[in-house]
Amino acid sequence: MQLVTLTTCLLKGPSHQNLKPILLGDHLNGYQIQFNPIEVGDHAIDVKIGGNSIPGCPFLVKVYDAKMVKVTDIKDGIVGKPIYFTSM
Repeated sequence: MQLVTLTTCLLKGPSHQNLKPILLGDHLNGYQIQFNPIEVGDHAIDVKIGGNSIPGCPFLVKVYDAKMVKVTDIKDGIVGKPIYFTSM
């Protein structure tokens, strides 16, 4: 049996600028991809194993500016129970 390992991870920002992802992990335990976005919007991630994109790639990750998120309508809650609120 031949082991196939992750060979590439391509990541593009909303303006199609290539970003450098940090790839952690291995083929036995799984992989984690980290990156530092430089702009807000959809980022496309294309993971390739043996030169072929995995199913579902490229997939989109949405990046938001946390300073622009406002949470309203928070009701009293109970620890361990879901609470619902509105974000804008």
